[in-house]
Amino acid sequence: MRMAGRIGLKDEAMESEWIRGWKPLAAVGQHSFENEVRALQIDRGMKLNSLKVAAWFVLVCGVLLTASPCAAAWPWQRQAPKQQVPQLRMDEVQILLDRCGFSVGQIDGKPGGNTNKAVAAFQQAQGVQPTGELDARTMDRLWSVSGGSPWMEYTITDEDTTGPFIGELPPTMEEKSKLDYLGYTSINAKLAEKFHINAGLLQSYNPNKPFRAGQTIQAPNVVPMELSKTGKAVAGQAWGEFTIVASKNNLTLQLLDSQNRILFHAPMTAGGKNDPLPLGQWKVEGVDRNPTYHYDPSLFWDAKTSDTKCILPPGPNNPVGVAWVNLNKEHVGIHGTPSPGKIGYAVSHGCVRLTNWDVLRLAAMIGPGTNVLFTE
Repeated sequence: MRMAGRIGLKDEAMESEWIRGWKPLAAVGQHSFENEVRALQIDRGMKLNSLKVAAWFVLVCGVLLTASPCAAAWPWQRQAPKQQVPQLRMDEVQILLDRCGFSVGQIDGKPGGNTNKAVAAFQQAQGVQPTGELDARTMDRLWSVSGGSPWMEYTITDEDTTGPFIGELPPTMEEKSKLDYLGYTSINAKLAEKFHINAGLLQSYNPNKPFRAGQTIQAPNVVPMELSKTGKAVAGQAWGEFTIVASKNNLTLQLLDSQNRILFHAPMTAGGKNDPLPLGQWKVEGVDRNPTYHYDPSLFWDAKTSDTKCILPPGPNNPVGVAWVNLNKEHVGIHGTPSPGKIGYAVSHGCVRLTNWDVLRLAAMIGPGTNVLFTE
């Protein structure tokens, strides 16, 4: 009806133009005037009917095409399927970032600097403006690249429940050195580190579920951190010529390829004013997995006067964690930690400190000769 109305108005305007160009009545005979007017009215009616028929034809075809089950076959109606990104909690965003290789450190479900920096690094790697904000485009890319599904069902194994579990961690270096192995304090702590998550948060998603062999739990869908039966970290295959860039001010470590593309990102803890990070270019000399720790109080400004030299056994609660990346700089390395919740927020004694799962991931991608750059 709207189409017919517009056509009518247009023809009325045409008729007005025609009338304005018509000769005065005095210049023509009355008979010829009536005949020509009648002829014009007939012609106008035919034009209107033709246009109405055409309009109805287009309308009917459109309805049939839309209603037809084959309508999607028409090229102009085809659209690429768009994945619906669900509303995600902060812990789920952190899980997906971790799975893409952009670690937030310990998954704790809280917004903060570690997560913002991981988002910005992911955006940069994806060609998105690195704002650190979780806008719609970033969420679409994160869901697509990660494959979605932040949680998975996991059945606890006999190996998961195998210790030794040491209960409470001894407070002094000397007491720690008397243990055979600096293992996890509990199965809860072991599973939490396995899935890169805060132990309390993992327990909250599995209420009234005892963590024992055969129990199925909800766990973050990340690459689990694994230790061998002897307690030694599973070795990764070193490959490629890459550069490790550690920023003192940003408190982030990134592994870049030869084209400066980000292959891996993680938060880190660096030395403070008493033990500053040695800025400059260095080289990786090797990776020591599951290291012992030689404690020398003379090297630490905050050591107690009663402290003595001692050697601490290996294990995830060793002061340097489950791996030590040795550099061509004495007493300086990149290593793990027994306190993953402090990464990105505390200070170290001059080294670069990562979570245990992040240092293992890094160690699997580097080898002797890998470039290292410590920057402001």
